[in-house]
Amino acid sequence: MIPVSLGWPDGGGGTVQRSGHTSGDPVIVRACGLVLREWQPSDVPNMVAMFNTREMNRWTPLEYPFDERVASAYVERAHRARAGGTIQLAITEDGLTPLGEVLLFPTGVAQTCEFAYAVGSAYRGRALAARAVRALLPLARSQGYRTARLVIAVDNVPSHHVARAAGFTLTQERLQRRERKSYVLTMATWARSIAGDEKPVPAGPTGFPSVRVP
Repeated sequence: MIPVSLGWPDGGGGTVQRSGHTSGDPVIVRACGLVLREWQPSDVPNMVAMFNTREMNRWTPLEYPFDERVASAYVERAHRARAGGTIQLAITEDGLTPLGEVLLFPTGVAQTCEFAYAVGSAYRGRALAARAVRALLPLARSQGYRTARLVIAVDNVPSHHVARAAGFTLTQERLQRRERKSYVLTMATWARSIAGDEKPVPAGPTGFPSVRVP
């Protein structure tokens, strides 16, 4: 698992589907070999298997233990969060089995959004987190964002690799000290432009086709 941005509340093309035109309509993103979709009650067992771990407790704000009661409430909150501009999608390759989660949410800074992600430990080595962030970039751009950021613990080295693979670079912003649960974390900010004029970024592990990031 590679959890990252603890704010918690590419897009080389692909499609974004909505059943209508309001913020409450389901979102499905198909890009970068993934299908990103909203959480459903039927996902609860898979969510418990992925998120109820000490590693996830260490790196994310998710409640721990993450049992079925917590997972069910999480699904409901994820749907309600859409009203505030937060999009939480299950990462899948087939539109069915969740392999992790990717989030897109506002930061309070004009034209700047933040991403977060967590991938189940059983699904490492498939560039899922970087691909999920890339897949959501066009949606972020369509919502008026021009800069994306990640906030990553300085000792979460796997997430540093994901950030670079998704085209982010470490900024010079002051490090943040965050206390959560029984942990004290030092957080660094990574950022990238999503204005539409970026150069292509190499993607994924060996054997995964490179994706042009707009």
